[in-house]
This record gives sequence, C-alpha cells and structure tokens, in this order.
Amino acid sequence: MIPDPRFLFAGLILTWGVFSFTAISFEKGFLFFTYIACFIAGCYLIQVKAAPSIHLKSLDPLFQKEKLLISGRVASFAKQSESRTRYTIQLTRYTKEAATVQVNGRIYLNIYGILPHPLRYMDQVTFYSRLKPFHNFNNPGGFDYERYMQFKGILASSGISPKALVDHQPPASCTGMTRFIRWVQGYRFDYLALVDQCIESGRVKAIFSALCIGKKDMIDQDLRDTFSKSGTSHLLAISGLHLSIVSLLFYLLFNRLLSFSSRLLISGFATRIASLLTLIPVMIYAILSGFSPSTQRALCMIVLVMLSRAIERDSCVINSLAFAGVLILLTDPSALFSISFQLSFIAVTFIIIGMSFVDYSKWRDRPKIISFTFMLFMVSVWAGLGTAPLVVHYFGLVATIQVMVNMIMVPIVGFFALPAGLLSLLVFKWTVSLSKVLIFLSSYLLDISIHLLDVIVQIPFSWVRIGMTTGFETFIVYLLITAGVLLAVKIRFQGILLGATALLMILFDTGFWLKDRYLREDLGIQVFDVGQGSSSLILLPGSKRMLVDGGGFPYISSFDTGRHLIAPFLWKNKIRTLDAVILSHPQADHMNGLVFILENFRVKTLIKNHDTGTAQTYERLIHAAKKQDTKILTIPVQGHQYRVDEAVLDFLGHSCTGDDKNDNSLVFRLEYHAFSVLFTGDIHKRREGCLVSSEAGGLASQILLSPHHGSASSSSDFFLDKVNPESVIISCGWKNRYGFPHKSVLRRYRKKEARVFRTDIHGAVYIETNGSEYHVTIQED
Repeated sequence: MIPDPRFLFAGLILTWGVFSFTAISFEKGFLFFTYIACFIAGCYLIQVKAAPSIHLKSLDPLFQKEKLLISGRVASFAKQSESRTRYTIQLTRYTKEAATVQVNGRIYLNIYGILPHPLRYMDQVTFYSRLKPFHNFNNPGGFDYERYMQFKGILASSGISPKALVDHQPPASCTGMTRFIRWVQGYRFDYLALVDQCIESGRVKAIFSALCIGKKDMIDQDLRDTFSKSGTSHLLAISGLHLSIVSLLFYLLFNRLLSFSSRLLISGFATRIASLLTLIPVMIYAILSGFSPSTQRALCMIVLVMLSRAIERDSCVINSLAFAGVLILLTDPSALFSISFQLSFIAVTFIIIGMSFVDYSKWRDRPKIISFTFMLFMVSVWAGLGTAPLVVHYFGLVATIQVMVNMIMVPIVGFFALPAGLLSLLVFKWTVSLSKVLIFLSSYLLDISIHLLDVIVQIPFSWVRIGMTTGFETFIVYLLITAGVLLAVKIRFQGILLGATALLMILFDTGFWLKDRYLREDLGIQVFDVGQGSSSLILLPGSKRMLVDGGGFPYISSFDTGRHLIAPFLWKNKIRTLDAVILSHPQADHMNGLVFILENFRVKTLIKNHDTGTAQTYERLIHAAKKQDTKILTIPVQGHQYRVDEAVLDFLGHSCTGDDKNDNSLVFRLEYHAFSVLFTGDIHKRREGCLVSSEAGGLASQILLSPHHGSASSSSDFFLDKVNPESVIISCGWKNRYGFPHKSVLRRYRKKEARVFRTDIHGAVYIETNGSEYHVTIQED
C-alpha cells in the first residue's frame, strides 16, 4: 500500500531540514541531500501516478455490453479530428435498473458527429453508452498506451453519436476558477470562429490555430510530416518564443501606462509593478493555448524572470530552467516520459550551454544584421545538436538542412506571422476589422512558408530516415557530444575519457547488431499484434527479411499500423530493407499498414495476388512500389514456388477463382528443412475445400496461421485434418465486434489437440526454429 502523501512529504522535509542544517556550511553536502530528497519525492510521486486511487473494478458494470445512462462533468477543452470530437469527462454517477450508483474517475468521451452546441468546461452531461478500457498493442518494445493513459489519469473511453447525448446543462454553480476557465474557453471559441471566416485554406488554418492558440488537432499527418522532415516542428509548439512575445508586448504596455505617474517612475516602482502585471496576461495565454509541457517550461522561466525584475535581482537562466523542470515534475512526474517535455528542456539546455561558449566580442562591432544572423545560426545549431539524438530515437528521422531552414523560417514565422497572429488574438474583442487584417497578414506569410517547406522536403537528401536508435545508442551519442564539447573547451582528460568510453560502447553495439541482423543462424517468425488484422515478419537465416501483410484499420488516418506498430519494430531491429513484402489480398485489415512501409523502406519485391483493388490505398501502395522500382510479382492461380536460400515459400494454386477477395487470398507454405508454417490469409470453407482437393498431402504443417482471424466460416474439420497443426496462431483484435475467434473454431482446435496462441490475449507471437525443432514465445510471458 502506498503511504499517505502528507506523512511522506513531512518526513522528506524533516529529513532534508536536518541534513541541510548539519551540512549548511558544506555546500556540496547541502546540494547532495537536496538532490536525494528530490529523487525520493519523484520516485514516490511516479508510483502514486502509476497506482490510481480509482480501481477499474468499480466501473465493471459500465464495461458490459448493455448501454447504461452515464452522467459526468466536462473536464477539458475539445479536441477535434476529421470524424470525432473528444472530451475528458469526470464521471459522477450511472443508472442501472432504476438504481443510481455514484462513481468517480475520468474517461475520454468521443462524439462522432456534430453537436448543435459545443460542450464547455464543467458542463453537466448525461449520455447512453458503455465504456471500453484501454488495451495495448502488445509488441516487443511497443508503446505502453495503458501506462500512458494511467499517467494521464484516464481510466477508459467511450464513443457515442450526438443523439446518445440525452442531456447537457451548464453547471448549477461555479467557483471563480471555473468561471475564469469557461471565459477563456468562450474567448477561444469566438476567436476560432473568426479564424474560420478569414482563412479558406485548411492547411493554413490548421497551422495558424496551432501557432497562436496551441490547437494542433486540425493538422493532418502529411502536414506534420512536412514540418518534421524540415526540422521545424518546434514552431508549432507554444513555447518560449510565443510567451516571450506576449510578455514583451504587455510589459511595454504596462510600463508605458505606469510611467505616466511621476511618483512611480522616479521610485522605480513602474518597472516592478509592470513586471508583476505582465504575469496575468501571460498566464491567461498559457491556459488559452492548452498548457503543454513546453508552455509550462516557458511560463515558469518567464515567471522567474519577471519576479526577479520585480525584486530587482538578476536571474540565472540555467537556474530558472532547472526550477521550471523541478516544479513541473513535482506537479506531474509522468511529464518526464513526455516527448515534448524531453525535447523542450534538452533544446533550451543545449542553447544555454552552447551559447556560453560563443565569443560575443568579435560580433559587437559588426552590422546588426550580420550579428543577428550569426546568433540565429548558433542558436539553431545548438538546438538542433541537442534534439537530434532524441528525434532519431523517437522518430528515426534526420533533417539534414535543419539549420538553414530554420534561419529562413524562424524570422518569417517567429518575427512576423506569429506576432501578427498573437496581436489579432489580443484585439479581436475590441476591433474585429483590425484583427481580420492581422489574421490575413499572418495567414499569407504562413501560406508562403508552407509552400516553401513543401519544396524543401522534396530536395534529395534534405531529410533522411535512418531508423530509430535504442536508448543505449542515444546515450552514446550524447556522450560523444559531451566529449566533443569538453575537448573544444580544452578539458582534455575528461573529454578523452568520455570519448574513449563512447567508442568502446559503439564497438560493442555494432558487434551485437551485426550478429543479430546479418549473421542470424535460425529462422524466426514474428506475428505482430495489430488488432483486428494480420501482419507477420519472416526472419530468414542470414540477413534476409520478408513482411507478410501489414494489418490496418478501415481508414489509415484513424490509426496507421504500418507507421505506429510495424515500422518502429523494423527500425529498432536495424531493418531498413525488406527482401519481399507479401500482400495476401487487398483488404484494409491486411493492406493499409503496408503503404507506410512501401513509402519509407526499401522493398525489393512486392508479391500479390491477381486482385487489383479499387481503393485509393491500393493505388498509393502500387505507386509507392513503382516509385522505388520495386519488382511486382503477381502469383498465378496455378501456384508458384519462391525460393530464398534454404527456405521455400510454396504458394498453393487453386481453381476456386471468383470475386470473393477473402477466398482469393494468397495461401503459402513456408518450408525450412523439416519445419513448415501455413499462411492462409482470409480464406473461407470454399477455398479450403479447393486446397484440400488439389494439394492433398501438401498442406501438412506444424504451425497454422488461423484462416480469417478464427471466423466460423473457416477452419473446417476437413481442412484441419489435412493440415494437422501442432500449434495455431490467431491474429485478431481484442474484444472485436465480429466475435473472432468463434467458439466453434476454438472447439475444433481443441479437438485436434493443437496449442492455440491469440494476439488479442497473448500479444505478439514469436516462433524460432532450427529446421527441426521450434519454440513459441508470447509477448505476455
């Protein structure tokens, strides 16, 4: 049991006080015990976050199939996407069989459709629905979505149509803070309505909204990729640049107004009071923009700077940054695992440290434009150097001309488009006409900027996907950077020591991956957990790799399995070339995840059936293959043998041609010495019958990938008799709406005494064989 926080913090403060008192004359001792106290507090707080006080069992009735009447309060601003609007709801009660049950906890409510009136902060809502707990895609090294949502304090999610929202009322009474947040939200609504009137282009509108008020949910994936590839994603984060402009504008305004009082001007109180008054609009803007980690960091630093001016003390930038970090982590320790928190703090740290090495005396006598250009160049260099290892670690991407692009984009966006947008935000309640002019000016500059970035990312080698690095490799890069900086400032011994350590680590890491990637001895098959779909990676002895299907959801924009599940696994395992990609049949749950793979990996051969597909996704897939000169091999209905070194992929022929895309799936038997696996796609009983009649004994395999995710229309008795599998792997979605795998199918597998592995329960399944014996490992082991 986690102890009461009050007792723990009292003990920490007492311990810190005692040690600090005894060590006050020894600066190192004082700092040491302060560090220990902060570390213990952080460890404790993260455990509190990881063990929420509300247990999911208290919400069990809401997870059943029956929809119940649920009530709660809106606890967030709206987040919009193409098809839905999402709110955080603080649950209060639900009604079941005329009995009202009080509950507590936060959920995500997704509304699919347009509400007549948008929900506002602390509105009371009542709706018919059931809840769905969060569930991970359990793949090796995958993102822990359950923990992420637990850290955010969100227990479950629910999806409804506008008709299911049966009641929506403003709060009966409001605290001062609630009234303030509702006012800020109303201000935001009105401003977005004005922006919608003034800007026609969806892309420009999305960037303008992100730039000025932190509303990023309107930015589509292609536009995000453009900013990422050009190294300018930081412009979309509400950070120091934004808050500095707001604080400067209001500080100058307040200082000017207070200077009309000769008494305040002479006494110096004008400047001090202006500093304190500036904090009010800065805090309002921080809340208005969504209060992201980068905004929190910038706000803390600006608060310290303004307080320092108010008490007429000099502020230390590095101390301000450290204070901001400690304050954010004490408030929300899970922020440490946030990518935006890490990137924001590492960028500012590198800028502060890096710029301290710059000799300003050489540039003071130069023309201002030259000195300004040099300073901008150095800031871009240090920020890029600091964030590049993390960007590669998380996204596998390097923007090679990031510094030069930022030297163009930062002045256009930061010094013209952004100030115009922020000024329009500040004045639109008083003068709509001026605000429209400013919005037009800002949007015009942003339109130019977006088109310029579109051109830049098309330049060959302006960006490179090099694959995600491991945490160990990221640490090595930072070690090398530190060694280089130490050598540059002539701290030779420590620099050489760190450099030598990093080189030894590189040798160890390189040796490990050379053996794993190119000198593999056994055959492996990784069956991914991609939800209601199918995807498998074949790792052949030596270095050759083949991907079978890519999973996928009906719309790639909803969740791209290729981008978020398969590609990260390939990059982390140093796989950037696939010898073959096999598409069993062109349906979304097998095909959609392959588009990203074909567009971002070198693929030597695309193997497919004779179906062409009519969806736009299929066209993108074929276009991507042709663009990189991938050989496209269409398997004839008579069958085909595809030999790769000691392994053979025997594509089984059939005479059951027709329009059923499922039955037209490629079926192949992977043979490696005495071991074999049967891949079956989404075939039904009709195709199974054709295979049994035409292949006779050629179906027998130790492992069967269950046809059509374990549906009742597949895995017929006569088919299982011929395959006679020892193990069956079912790739299906957790609690999927189709009820896969069907109970009758599971009974058939039990009847055959086959071991059953399910991706919805066991996560990813890994098979390893030397050609005679095999071993199966599940992710949930």
